[in-house]
Amino acid sequence: MNAFLVELQNKTGELARITEAIAAKGVNITGLTGATCGTSGSVAILTADDASTRQALKDAKFAFREVEATETPIGNVPGALAKVARRLADGGVNIEALLPTGMQGNDVTVAFVTSDPAKARSILSHAGTTSHCRLADLATPDAARSVLARAAGGPYDALTRATHVRGPSTSASAAGCMGPRWTAGSGGSRYGDGDVRQRQQVVRRFPGGQGP
Repeated sequence: MNAFLVELQNKTGELARITEAIAAKGVNITGLTGATCGTSGSVAILTADDASTRQALKDAKFAFREVEATETPIGNVPGALAKVARRLADGGVNIEALLPTGMQGNDVTVAFVTSDPAKARSILSHAGTTSHCRLADLATPDAARSVLARAAGGPYDALTRATHVRGPSTSASAAGCMGPRWTAGSGGSRYGDGDVRQRQQVVRRFPGGQGP
């Protein structure tokens, strides 16, 4: 998936000109973001047809760059974007634009347009679908319960009661709180690496507030 970063002037009708040029080629725009500063600005555009979009912008004589966009789901929780942005920054990757592209479960899917798409792809893939966080970091037991409920596909109590949310090592692998493993329960039971389906089965094994 590529994004088109298009330069424009800060004047009436510029966005109309760009979108009309793309529409004339019969191309659907799937994502767009932009801003102006002073006398100029830019937009980042995602479409359903890169080749036709490229030709449309050339024909209309817009100045633009075509850059690979890296799409990843980010947890719908406070600080999730900040953690991903920090990973990219620490890896020396500059974020040039980002565009929300939809939802994946409770996560927000975001396309990152960066200075180094290959490195961004590697950083985001190693980070999992979103940032690793700990149940103990969540503000309340109800917040932890919500995270694990999303992973289990329904209400869940056993790992989220106040007495079960313990210590700095306690972590969750669930929608909005991803990591390679999670640890929970007052007895210290630990579940290691495995796919999401397996982890969901582990969560479902203990309904009705019964711990492992």
